[in-house]
Amino acid sequence: MSQATNRYEYKVAFVDFRGRVSIEGEEVLIQDGERMTAFGRRYLNGLGVQGWELVDIQPQPMGAAFHIFKRALAEGQDPEPAKPIEKEEKEPASEGKKRQDIKIKIVRKGSDGNDPKEFVVELPE
Repeated sequence: MSQATNRYEYKVAFVDFRGRVSIEGEEVLIQDGERMTAFGRRYLNGLGVQGWELVDIQPQPMGAAFHIFKRALAEGQDPEPAKPIEKEEKEPASEGKKRQDIKIKIVRKGSDGNDPKEFVVELPE
C-alpha cells in the first residue's frame, strides 16, 4: 500500500505594528481610517483565498513579527521560487552625467616662498 506524501510551499511575511506587511518586497499598507483589526483581516483573507494558511508567528523586537504560511502543492507542482532582490542599475559615467573635476589651489608657503601647488580633486558620482 503506497502512502501519499504531502508536499507544501511556504511564504514568510514581515508584519510591523504601524500597519505594514512586507512579503518579498511587496507591501500591503493600512488604509486611512482603517482599523488595525480590519487591516489584519484584509491581509489574512487575501492570502487565505490563495490557499495560504497561517501556521506560525515569530515575534520580533519592536512589536513586529514574521508570519509563516503554508499551502499544499498539487502533485507534480513545484513551490513558487523566491523573488530576487531588484537592484537599481547605475549608468556608466560615460553615458550618464559627465564627470566633473574641480581644482583646488593650496598655497604652501615655505621659507623659500615656493609657488602655490595645484591639486585635482575628483567628485564621487
